[in-house]
Amino acid sequence: MNAHDNTSLLQAIQSGDTTTLRNLAFDQQQKSNNSDLLHYTAGLRNPEIVEILLKNGWKDMVSVFDEVGFTPLHWSARGDTDLLWKHSYPRIQT
Repeated sequence: MNAHDNTSLLQAIQSGDTTTLRNLAFDQQQKSNNSDLLHYTAGLRNPEIVEILLKNGWKDMVSVFDEVGFTPLHWSARGDTDLLWKHSYPRIQT
């Protein structure tokens, strides 16, 4: 995955830019084996942003466990974005 493209997607998620997110989320390259973005987004507790990802093909990642054993639902329930950011950010940027 191109780091620049991934950064654009991450910025759209963080800023709540739903228009850009809709354009980027559908791109297969954006989601290729990158469940960390869905985990991170779930932890932000922004249902609209999560829904955009899920409606654009990210549903297959809802049951993916990250390296600490959490699914996106775990992060959503926990809502600990500081811990989530420390955990996910290095891998999101690659």
